[in-house]
Amino acid sequence: MFSIQAKLAALAIAIALIAAGAWMLRHDGYKAGADDVRKEYAAAATAAALAAIKTQERLQDAVQTVGERHEKTKRANAASAAAAGSELDGLRHEIATRDRAATAAPGAAGRADASGAERELLGQCASVLVGVAQEADRIEAKLGALQDYVRNVCQAPP
Repeated sequence: MFSIQAKLAALAIAIALIAAGAWMLRHDGYKAGADDVRKEYAAAATAAALAAIKTQERLQDAVQTVGERHEKTKRANAASAAAAGSELDGLRHEIATRDRAATAAPGAAGRADASGAERELLGQCASVLVGVAQEADRIEAKLGALQDYVRNVCQAPP
């Protein structure tokens, strides 16, 4: 019936069809696997981008909060400096009033020079003390702002 050559040809054709079918199945499997990997990568990239956006927003809020606290501290320090300046002006006024009273009082001429020097020294010390307090307030405000920045921005958990 069929010759050996025909049987071998049919067998070769069958093997070729089986191999082609296996290759197509395998290729489709790779293609589906690659599509799955692409989808997973896109989902992971989207999740990472959303996490980065949230982190950025949180850090921006922290920076804004630190700035607001710093401004509040600066305003409080300015008010404190103004109060200290007002107190210094009151002290100077009191010293001037006592100087006038001491020079106007009879028999106090010998005491006027000594107490005038003391009042002068007291006024200078008060002026220097107000300057030191203002500088301390300024440094305190900067240090507080830096500490807030480091705590809330630099050391913030991701």
